[in-house]
Amino acid sequence: MAPAADSIDLEEILEQERVVAHFQPWVSLKKRSIVGFEGLCRGTKEGSKELISPLALLKRAEQSNLLIPLDRLFRKKVLEGFASAARENPDLVLSINFDTSVLNDDENALDDFITTVKSFKLKPSRIAIEILESKSDDLYRLKRFIENQRKLGFLIALDDIGAGYSNLERIAELKPDLIKIDRALVMGLHQSYHKQQVFTSMVRLAHSLGALLLAEGAESEAETMRALELGADMIQGYYFSRPQLMREGFLSSCEEKIDVAARKFKSYTVRNINLKRSRYQEYDRMMAGMAARLADVTPKAFDTRLKLILAEHPELDCLYVLDEAGTQLSHTVGSKDELARDSVFFRPARRGADHSLKNYYQYLVATGLMDHLYVSTPYLSLATGKLCVTLSSLFRDAYGRLNILCVDVKPDPVSP
Repeated sequence: MAPAADSIDLEEILEQERVVAHFQPWVSLKKRSIVGFEGLCRGTKEGSKELISPLALLKRAEQSNLLIPLDRLFRKKVLEGFASAARENPDLVLSINFDTSVLNDDENALDDFITTVKSFKLKPSRIAIEILESKSDDLYRLKRFIENQRKLGFLIALDDIGAGYSNLERIAELKPDLIKIDRALVMGLHQSYHKQQVFTSMVRLAHSLGALLLAEGAESEAETMRALELGADMIQGYYFSRPQLMREGFLSSCEEKIDVAARKFKSYTVRNINLKRSRYQEYDRMMAGMAARLADVTPKAFDTRLKLILAEHPELDCLYVLDEAGTQLSHTVGSKDELARDSVFFRPARRGADHSLKNYYQYLVATGLMDHLYVSTPYLSLATGKLCVTLSSLFRDAYGRLNILCVDVKPDPVSP
């Protein structure tokens, strides 16, 4: 059982430097290698191998007004533990945490850190300073601190992005080299469409700023595969390794897991490509069959025929037909359970509605892709108030006029 914060003799721990540094790797499957490590510190109990969590130590430090000396000791131990690995693998990056609340009170923090870095003969260009951006209220001071670090060659990493109080505008202003996605967003990523959308947005933000994105806290194969599929550049988490001492054989043991994961990700990617191809072929057959059912009737009979089609395909959300100009010719036909009740924001489109600015019209008619099936990305349907994917394809009715069949379906289930 971990000791309570108020029972920790922090002054004795600081005096005897009873702190050990553990390291957790940053893994790049594209490179099939470890790019670097995050250094994490734990306290040790005198005469015992029992570890004291960093959270307990930090809580006690706040109570005792000893946060500055503890923060300095953490950094020293991390640099000391990494030095031997850096000599053997000079391309490795060390990620080390800086508490921004300490920076506000400790003007000498950076000078002290640089002196310690030099004492272990480490290169600033291989050290990423991790900052929890949301903890700093003074953006000007934080930017100045980051600029000073950059001038000295250090890399900048922003931690715990995507959860809590992260400010996206501030992230853009700080221009980090690395953005670390919060573990709360990675946990269960493969099972949550919402998390996937936020994750994808974070990938786009990072890459637009010229930064790499690291997914922190990936514990399972499913989380790791989905994070990589969505564009993560690196992974940090129990799936590859728990934080541990920088001992002999640490890198090689991780590299074996990386090789296995790389093979699994290749298989995962091929499987998903084949599933998507099969799904599109199924959509194509389904839409062709529905269009054939509409080709022998006039627009006046579209509603009746659409209701018959819906009865044969109860898995569909709704169906409707547009003319060549994008004007809706039919009512929106769907089950009562799926269609939203009229409200301020959500109501099924009625006959005569203009769809000419919608992607499912533009991609087929305005761009001349007359023989193609269009499949939209998932979006919030105004007809149902739920996520949907719209399929659209062209057909000619009994008069020989060109029309567009639109079908809303539920997005694919989240892959395991």
